[in-house]
Amino acid sequence: MKKIMMTLSLLTLLLAAANSQAASIYTITLLGTPSGNMEYDKFISAEIKATLDVDANETTTLSIEVQNTSMASSWMTALAFSLPDGVTLDAAPNPLGWTYSESVDFSSGGGLKDYEGVLDAALLSGSTFTGGGNPKDGIANGTDWVEFAFTVINPGNISLDAEMFAPFLGRFQAVEIPEGFIPEDWPINADGSYAEGSTIATPTPIPGAAWLLGSGLVGLVGLRRRFSS
Repeated sequence: MKKIMMTLSLLTLLLAAANSQAASIYTITLLGTPSGNMEYDKFISAEIKATLDVDANETTTLSIEVQNTSMASSWMTALAFSLPDGVTLDAAPNPLGWTYSESVDFSSGGGLKDYEGVLDAALLSGSTFTGGGNPKDGIANGTDWVEFAFTVINPGNISLDAEMFAPFLGRFQAVEIPEGFIPEDWPINADGSYAEGSTIATPTPIPGAAWLLGSGLVGLVGLRRRFSS
């Protein structure tokens, strides 16, 4: 009898696995993009991981995990991405209290107008992608991953994968250039602190070896400056 029960349990598990679709995962690195604040852009980065999954009840879910990996002290305050045609998302409450919108206006952001009609969804800490909100409500550099979860509404039952929600675009605020990299003529606030700024990070796939080489070169430059001062 025990053997029969074990066999039935195994069959149940196998049927559940057969009826569920393997998760589709897409990862991308965002890097600062020159947009008038060249010095800020050099020190901004984020990692994005999108996971599309279908459970045994044929409910499709999307998870977007975000980590601010910037070298500079900064807060990521918005994330825009694409929606496949005919697909909408039902957003679950998220730990930061960000709002979800399927209407994104890039008209007021310098250099972002090209993204209109391409990116049609956004997670926002403020009222728009390019403005509003408190930077402290964002994702600070050096902190753990933050997850945003959605139920996918796909009335046309089209075939989906996680990459179809790309490209991703991030906004960063209160960016502080790291010490040792601040230009001599950089603006200083009334309290003696260096001026902060905002910038945008766009998808930039970089091979792992090239990224390590670049990081090493930055380290060598830092050491050279230190020893020469």
